[in-house]
Amino acid sequence: MFRLGNVMVTYLGFLAGRGYVSNHAERLGGLRPTLGVMTLAEAKAFLNGGVVGVDRLQLREGAEPVSRGLLDGRLRYIERDPQEKWMSVKEIWLAGGGDCEDLASAIAAELQLSGQKAGVDIIRQSGRVAHAITSLGRGRSIDPSVIGGMRSNRTTKTQEVEALRGLL
Repeated sequence: MFRLGNVMVTYLGFLAGRGYVSNHAERLGGLRPTLGVMTLAEAKAFLNGGVVGVDRLQLREGAEPVSRGLLDGRLRYIERDPQEKWMSVKEIWLAGGGDCEDLASAIAAELQLSGQKAGVDIIRQSGRVAHAITSLGRGRSIDPSVIGGMRSNRTTKTQEVEALRGLL
């Protein structure tokens, strides 16, 4: 979950992964751009256009799908700090898990690569708190954070696991 309003987004290596920097910068570990404060709509657009795109690229290059790690327990939901550092598939594996937008983006990328319609949606939980899920169109969605261990009043882990397995 993350707070709306002053969402500061830092994405490690985003531009390097998109080919916008030289090989020299990639050898030094990529860039660490700070994108600033975003509205809810801007955050959703960036997740779907940027983070999901980087995740698709990493999966095509051989990164292990996050769905496998969530389903077999090697990856988990990890609540993030207020800085909202959004992670790619490779970073999720290095960290042992990710928060809602990390996991939702990774699952959306996997489903897109398999030819399915999927994206990231952001829903209000309460007040200024929001939560990212993987949307499937026609009002359907999956919540990878619940599969990874986040508690939910909306759904159960069993329901989410069955839904994800049905799509893979």
